[in-house]
Amino acid sequence: MLEEPYARFLALALIMLALGIGLSLLSMRPTLREFHRRDEVVLRLGEGIVISPPETPDLLVVKLSRLSLSPNTTVSLNITIGGDSRVLAITGGEKAVLDLNTNLTVVFVELIGLSGPGAATISYDYHVIGYTYPLAWVSLPAAILATAGVGLLFIGIAEKVFLSKEEIASSVEAEEAPGSGNL
Repeated sequence: MLEEPYARFLALALIMLALGIGLSLLSMRPTLREFHRRDEVVLRLGEGIVISPPETPDLLVVKLSRLSLSPNTTVSLNITIGGDSRVLAITGGEKAVLDLNTNLTVVFVELIGLSGPGAATISYDYHVIGYTYPLAWVSLPAAILATAGVGLLFIGIAEKVFLSKEEIASSVEAEEAPGSGNL
């Protein structure tokens, strides 16, 4: 079946091309991951804290990011996100959730109001949900296989074309050759 020289090139080229395409599709498969940065901080009036997003070493696409704040007493907080400030009042024991959309930004929280003397204990959770691509490294071998497959496919087709031309030329020469016979 694969006795023709070009047929081996074509079969190998198609196998390599199929493997390359399959691996490239596998490398684009995302995995949903969650990251958290949780802590508890004690603040007095006028004090603030900078809350950074959780470390996401391989996160490529952010689906959701939000910050949850829960104080032990009723507080007023000045929240600064990317240069925009707003005041947020939270009743003690309740939770306020700030939707940060798909941004991984630093949030500055300053205690500007407190019901009662002393300090407030504020628990926070910076929650990020997003997609990672753990098999992205497979894309390099996929590209190499697909490129080699296309190259071998080109060689196989070129060889078929040139062999066909040689066969046609040799058959034409055989028909035109003078036969031995009487003149």
